[in-house]
Amino acid sequence: MFKKDKVKEGDKLLGIIKENGGGDKGASAAGVTLIAGPDKAVLEGDPPPPGEPFNFPNLSRMKRSLDNVWSNSLLKQGGDVRSLLFCGPAPNQGSSHVAVHLAMFLATEFNIKTLFVDAVLNKGKSRRYFSNAGAFPGLAAYFSKGTPLDGLVLESTVPSLYVLPSGGENAPLSAGAVIAKRHTQQALVDYCHENFDVTIFGCNPVVSAPWVVGLARLADQVILVCRYASARREVCQLSIEKFQDNGVEVGGVVLNDRKFPVPMKIYNLLK
Repeated sequence: MFKKDKVKEGDKLLGIIKENGGGDKGASAAGVTLIAGPDKAVLEGDPPPPGEPFNFPNLSRMKRSLDNVWSNSLLKQGGDVRSLLFCGPAPNQGSSHVAVHLAMFLATEFNIKTLFVDAVLNKGKSRRYFSNAGAFPGLAAYFSKGTPLDGLVLESTVPSLYVLPSGGENAPLSAGAVIAKRHTQQALVDYCHENFDVTIFGCNPVVSAPWVVGLARLADQVILVCRYASARREVCQLSIEKFQDNGVEVGGVVLNDRKFPVPMKIYNLLK
């Protein structure tokens, strides 16, 4: 099923993302509005006219796969999922892409009050999906300065969808500084659970960002995102072991950007 040196056969798959192309290119932008703080800045990207649905090209193609990811997460968690953490075994696996689109999916399909947390510190991803989000202080300001979260969360023009940008572009942080603030991470997750129905974290790879372990301990589920024909088995195993060594279970794997080198018609003939 998988290439010999990639994710090993038998790994638990929560979903296979094959419709989206798997990358950040072409992702639609949505406006965001600061919901607290000194300004009420309205960023680029206007909502559609009343009654018109939001149309994210990638989201519409990914719906079935995202529904599989969400459904399997609910089954594993017994129907009560408050927070999901996505990360890859290495950079450029599409973990933030999957995470932000799952957040959009939950908000638009089920009207779930959802918060997307861009936890890719020092190189945020939210600006690729939400116009000018990278210009705002975010998670980095919370960890480095203790800025209240109410002043950092952004309300998007997508109903029920909120964003906490990374802010790391303007305030780089060391992994050690974040790890040392365990109570700060706990307060972050508590805030998310108290103010939102579901929180989706998009994080750095755990191998290169050990601080992610602390956040993973507090999330309901951890999901590893592996890009087809890119993620090596050894690195995936190292990531899983990193979590397991710190008492964190990986709930499943999302195989991103799945391609079929053999046409589907031939697969069907072989059945």
